[in-house]
Amino acid sequence: MTLFGAVFGAAFGLNTKLLSNALQKVPYMRHPWEHLALIGAGAYIGHIATDNYENQVNDVAALRSMLGKPEERE
Repeated sequence: MTLFGAVFGAAFGLNTKLLSNALQKVPYMRHPWEHLALIGAGAYIGHIATDNYENQVNDVAALRSMLGKPEERE
């Protein structure tokens, strides 16, 4: 799942820079190092976001199993 998040984040970072250049009406590959920086930042953020989501799902499952059924708590 984190690979998908990293790829999606990288694509989002590249798309952000290409859209920015298109809105400024400059060549799409004006500063290629900015493309690489945004691809790397997007991949990192996408990886972290999906990893955090998976950790939260596991934490909720652990808390639910620790608490038990609602009928048993009363």
